[in-house]
Amino acid sequence: MAEESFPSAVWLSRLCAAINRSSEFLRLGRGWTWRVAIVVLEDSEGSLSPVAGPVELVLELNNGKCSSASISPASGKDNTPYRLIGTRETWREVLKQGGLDPALLIATERIRVRGDLPRIHKFREAAALILRLARGLG
Repeated sequence: MAEESFPSAVWLSRLCAAINRSSEFLRLGRGWTWRVAIVVLEDSEGSLSPVAGPVELVLELNNGKCSSASISPASGKDNTPYRLIGTRETWREVLKQGGLDPALLIATERIRVRGDLPRIHKFREAAALILRLARGLG
């Protein structure tokens, strides 16, 4: 089961498939034509993650669909236009049902955002839907 939990290639593939099944994301994500990375940093206490070290989970989003998803070691380079950066512990709290509010975590900088903020704001409902879909993955 560990290889299917967050953050793993299996989990990310399941998220991409959930996005593609969502008629609501097809509507809300129209016009979103860029990659977004969820950067998962190590916790200060380490973790029992299926993937060692900091990783990037990248979703290639294109007009309401997820055309691809990939996971790789985090390079520290900004090769993805939009990056959401937080520790494993923070992301796990966000992804739990009824978990922490990501807007509050961004405001308090527990999750850092890199990219064109006004453009991201335009798609805030689509981003919130991705989070709801991710929470449904368990």
